[in-house]
Amino acid sequence: MRNILKALALSPLVLSLFLPQEAFAQRIRTWQELLKEKKAISICVEDIVNSTGDGKIDTDALKSGLTKALSERKSVDFELVPDPAQADIILKSDIIEYYWTEEDPLDQVHSSIGMAYDMMKKEHYARMTVDFSILYVPDKKIIWNEKIKATITDPVMTESESYKMIEERIVPVFMRNLFKKRSRRFSVHNM
Repeated sequence: MRNILKALALSPLVLSLFLPQEAFAQRIRTWQELLKEKKAISICVEDIVNSTGDGKIDTDALKSGLTKALSERKSVDFELVPDPAQADIILKSDIIEYYWTEEDPLDQVHSSIGMAYDMMKKEHYARMTVDFSILYVPDKKIIWNEKIKATITDPVMTESESYKMIEERIVPVFMRNLFKKRSRRFSVHNM
C-alpha cells in the first residue's frame, strides 16, 4: 500500500519530465486574464455576419473600423492576422438589429421633464445592435461576449446617411465595453 501511495505522489513529477510545459500551464478562462497574461495578442477579425437581412449595411466598412480601432489601441499590442489558425483570439461579430425612423422613439423617461422634452423634439433615429464575441483559439472557448447597442439621433439625418453614421458609432462603443475596468463575469462556452 505504501508503494502505491509513493507512486501516486511521484506521478506528477514523473509526468512533468515527459509532457510539454504547456500541459501544466494555467488555462485562460476570461478576457481579463488574457489581457493580464499576454503582452502581444494576435487577433483575426472575422468577416461580419449581417443577420438583419438589410443589404444596405456595409459590413466591410464596419470590419475595417474595428480592425483600425484594435490596431491603434495603445494599452494592448494587437497583431492583426488574416488567418484564424495564426491567431490567439478571433473576433466574431453578428449584426442582429438595425432600426431607423424619422421620429425619435420616446426613451428619455428618467423624469417627467425628460419625457416632455423627448416628446417635443423631432429628430431622426438610428439604432444598431451587434453580438460580439471573442474566441480563445487554443481552448476553442468564448472568453468574452456582449450584445452592444449604439444609437444616434439627428434632426437632419436621412436613412441612407444613418448607415454610415451608426456603423462609425458602434466601433467606439464596442471598444469602450471591451476594455472597461469593472469586472463582469462571462460564462465560458465550448465551441
